[in-house]
Amino acid sequence: MSTVCYDGPSNFIDIVEKDGYFLIKNFFKREAVEKARAELKVILDKDEARRKKNPGPHVDSSVEYRSIYTKLMHTIWFPSLQSPTYLNLTNDMFSSAVMKDFIRGLAGDNFRMRVDLIRRSSGDNDWVDDFQLPHVWHRDTLGEFTFGIFFDDMPESGGGGTAVIPGTHWDTRDPRWDLMLGPEKNMTRKHHLGNRDLLTMPADYVADAKLNQRVAKKANKKKVEISGQMGDIYFFLNDTWHGRAPNITDKRWMISRIGCFGTEFPFKDDIPLPASIKNLTGPMSEHFNRHQTPNTQTDTLLRRMAYKRKSNLLTRMAAREKDKLLTRFYSQPDIAAAREAVLNAHNV
Repeated sequence: MSTVCYDGPSNFIDIVEKDGYFLIKNFFKREAVEKARAELKVILDKDEARRKKNPGPHVDSSVEYRSIYTKLMHTIWFPSLQSPTYLNLTNDMFSSAVMKDFIRGLAGDNFRMRVDLIRRSSGDNDWVDDFQLPHVWHRDTLGEFTFGIFFDDMPESGGGGTAVIPGTHWDTRDPRWDLMLGPEKNMTRKHHLGNRDLLTMPADYVADAKLNQRVAKKANKKKVEISGQMGDIYFFLNDTWHGRAPNITDKRWMISRIGCFGTEFPFKDDIPLPASIKNLTGPMSEHFNRHQTPNTQTDTLLRRMAYKRKSNLLTRMAAREKDKLLTRFYSQPDIAAAREAVLNAHNV
């Protein structure tokens, strides 16, 4: 029997075309989510006890399913291979008529998965300011999209959920590399090549980024923290400006995420699949196949984005403003010398 109980409107492709994300309430039967949560909690608890007993680097690739354990977040890859009930949830989600129709309009007949993961916050307060996030506003790879499942009843805000700025998937500018939206962590866009001194611009440049401040002010008015209850699901295009909202609740919230790509787009093939991937069944097995036929439909949302998105006047002017500030930054004798050394070392 399916774990999906949703029986409502299905116009989610229209919502995502406009906003870049959706939230579906009461998609799964709550008792099915509770059962999966119990299995996932055992997996996380066991790994956390191991990490506390034998402290090591944040990223532990020595185990079959990569474990990432930091002060703020605990993440384990491929819960679909470790929790049978979670696998049932995800297979039922991708088998449901409403999701099949949505994905067909989004990507076409085929898509492939990069990774699925389960993530639990530590409960530590990681608030930055009213706009900037613990994980700075950014966008990922064109053709990439993500599904999420809530395994707790999250508060409306302050729970550390995914945050998005609706509509930004139609803008070509990247908030991290092209713009300067916050008082710190303003990336230099290029030529740092691992040199941390060249990675970000000093704070005293921010005062002169007036147009970027206007972009940030407009974006701040639109920002949304995607929050839901146990059994709700969400989706966002990775081209939508997004990040992780701060957790200010002292609670340890649990969310799973599944990252995917349209098959005709360059695939971020940076996560090796474990040998046990052959044990998967259903749609999860089908879509973890890295060698699928590229989609040929030309009217999908991902295709339309690829050909029609453009920068608006304000973000274009703000990007030019940052270019001028970068030129000033790079002209400092010590920075110019460090940059030249990096470029020469990498034959750039």
